[in-house]
Amino acid sequence: MTLADRARALGRVETVWLALPVFAAVLRVFLTPIEPADSWYHLAIGRTIVAEGAIPRTDRFSFTRAGESHFEQSWLADVVLYTTHRTLGNEGLVVLAALVVAASQVLLLGVLLARGADARAAALLGILWVALAGNNWNVRPQTFTIPLFLGLLAVLDRHRRDGKGPLWFIPVLLALWANLHGSFPIGATLIGIACFAEGTRRLLRRAGTLDPSAWRRLVLWSALGILALAANPRGFEVFRYVAGVSGHHVVRARMEEWTPAGVAEPAGALFLCYAVLWAALHAGARRTPTLEDALRFFVFLPLALSMRRAILWFSIASLPALGTLATFMLAGRSRSSRFRPAARERPAANAVLLSLLVLLTAAASPWTKPRLGLDPAVGSLVSPETPVAATEALARDRGRPERVFHSMEAGSWIVWAAPEVKVFVDPRIELYPEELWEDYLALSRGERVEELLAKYEVNGLLLSRAGEAALLAAVLASGEWDIRHEDGAAVYLVRWAGR
Repeated sequence: MTLADRARALGRVETVWLALPVFAAVLRVFLTPIEPADSWYHLAIGRTIVAEGAIPRTDRFSFTRAGESHFEQSWLADVVLYTTHRTLGNEGLVVLAALVVAASQVLLLGVLLARGADARAAALLGILWVALAGNNWNVRPQTFTIPLFLGLLAVLDRHRRDGKGPLWFIPVLLALWANLHGSFPIGATLIGIACFAEGTRRLLRRAGTLDPSAWRRLVLWSALGILALAANPRGFEVFRYVAGVSGHHVVRARMEEWTPAGVAEPAGALFLCYAVLWAALHAGARRTPTLEDALRFFVFLPLALSMRRAILWFSIASLPALGTLATFMLAGRSRSSRFRPAARERPAANAVLLSLLVLLTAAASPWTKPRLGLDPAVGSLVSPETPVAATEALARDRGRPERVFHSMEAGSWIVWAAPEVKVFVDPRIELYPEELWEDYLALSRGERVEELLAKYEVNGLLLSRAGEAALLAAVLASGEWDIRHEDGAAVYLVRWAGR
C-alpha cells in the first residue's frame, strides 16, 4: 500500500467509525485510577519473583498466616506488572492496561466485521462493550486475559465459517491463560460450547455441520487445549485453586465483585437491559441465532447474573451475535454491503475527527491528566481511596506496631509500598480461612471490637474514613488510641502503651 493509499484509508468514514470504540476503550482506562484491591499485591509478588528467581510457596506478607503454604497462580502477570512499573512507573501500568484493552477492542471489531456487521454497527457494538465491561478493565492480571478470550472466540468463529480456523492457537492461548489468571475455566467453557454445538448438530444430522476432517481437528485441538492448562508450575492443581476461590463462602457472600449487580446500579441496570434486548431482538428476528451463539448467551448469562465480574465475559460472548442484526436494523441493507458510497466521503472532515480523538486521548494520558485539575475520581493515577500518606507514616514510625488491622484493599497497598510491615489480610482470599474473614468483616463494621482486637493482638489500626467509619468511631470513643496520622482518606492509630 502506497502512502497515498494509506492517507485515503485514514480519511474514510469507516476508519473513523472503527476508531471510535478503540479510542473510547483507551479513554476508559486512562480515566480510571488504579484500584488497590487487585493490583498492588500482584506487583509485590512480582518483585519477589524477579528478586529471587522463583515463585514463593509460603506467605511472607501477613502476620495472621505467616509461613503458611501459598502459591501465586497469576505469577506471570505479576512479573509483567512489576517489570512494567520498574521501567515506566504507575504511568506505564496504565498505558499497558490501555494497550491490552485496545487490542481486545480491535479483536472484537474484527469478529463483528467477520460476522457481517458494517463499520457503523460494529463501532456501536464496540462502544456498547465499553459501557458494559469498562469497569472490569483496571490494572490487574485479569485484564491480560481479555484478548485471550477474544482470540479463542475469533479462532472458533473462523473455524465454524469455513473449517479452516487456526486451531493450534487454542492450546497456546489456554496455556498462557493458566499462568496469567485463575479465570482460565472461562476459556475452556468457550471451547466446550463449540465442541458441544457441533457434536449436537452431527448427532441430530442437522445441516451446516463441519466436514469430518474439520470436526476431528476441532476435537483434537480442543483436547490439547485442556491438557495445555497443565503447562504451569502447579499443573492441574490450578483447578483446585480456582475451585477454592470460587467456592469460598465469604467471597461469594461478601466480596462486592463476586456478588450480583443490582438493578439500582447503573452497571447492573445496563447489563440487565442489554440481556433483555438481546433476547428480544433474537426472538423477533426472522433469523435465529446459531446454536453456538445461543449456548454462549445462556451459559454465560447465569454467571453474569450471579456475580458482576462475569458481566465482562458475558458481554464478549454475546455481542458477536448482534452484528448482523444490528446491521440490518441500523442500515436497512444486505449483510454484504459494508461501506457507504465513495461520493459521501469527506476525507478532510474525517481526518480532523481522527486528529481530535488522538488529541483527546493524549490529554487524558497518565502523564498529562494529573495536570488538568480533574476530579480525583478520574484525574488521579492511584485511587484516592488508597492510603498512600497513612502507609508512609506507618512505615516511617520507628515505634510502629507489629500487628496492624486495616482493610483488605489497604493490605494490598501495604505489601507493595511498605513490605516491612506485615498485614492482617490482603486480596489473596484463598490464603485466609473463612473464620478470619468473618472476623475481619465484623471488625470492619465496628462489631465485637474489643473481643476481636484482643483475639488477634492488634495494637495498630490503619482505617479508611469511609469504609471503616463505625470502627474508627468506636476506637476513638474508647480513648485508648493515639492518632499518629490522619488525612482525608485514612487514619493511622496506635494503642497507648500498657494496653
